Amino acid sequence: MAQDQYQDYLRYNKLGLRKEAGKSVLCFLETISSFSEKEKWTRENLLTCPKNGAGRIRHEIYEGVVLPVLLKGYQSNDPEYIYLLAMSYQNLIACRDVHQRLVYVPKLELLKKAHSLAPDEQRYEKALLDELMEALWFCDHEWPAGLLGDNYPFAALWNDIAMARELDKTDIYADRLNELSDRLEQYSKQQETLTRDQLQS
Repeated sequence: MAQDQYQDYLRYNKLGLRKEAGKSVLCFLETISSFSEKEKWTRENLLTCPKNGAGRIRHEIYEGVVLPVLLKGYQSNDPEYIYLLAMSYQNLIACRDVHQRLVYVPKLELLKKAHSLAPDEQRYEKALLDELMEALWFCDHEWPAGLLGDNYPFAALWNDIAMARELDKTDIYADRLNELSDRLEQYSKQQETLTRDQLQS
């Protein structure tokens, strides 16, 4: 049975027996053949499957079992599979040819899409808020030198801040979002002045 082989892999992996773990993965792949089995395994196990230091599950499992399921779900606008695609993003970007076929969809955009398709799903909401805050941290980590990730008049940044405020229902990030809004307002005025001066010169 496929699940028995997978449990063998989990046991060997936990014990640090890499050779035995690798063999059990190959046996697992040989016993899980139908698409419905792959769908079932992906839904039940992907998020708890052991990851390496790069945040990836075994590439054999991802490419042989998970990815076909997620791509089909992405193409049919299934929010759960789009969410799982985002949550396995480190594996996805390692599959360069597949990622290029998705026209380089960033993790944040995958989570936005999943949330838009199922706005009441709290898992999607939390994952999207976490990813938004990570992206927003990046945009001003060089402050006061400037802001990164968008161009004047910064419509995308303003939209992301507004979305984060809407998702942050308990105001955990209220102070951080207020700080970022203030910085964006200051930087917008600087860029507006710079643009006007350049046009007049």
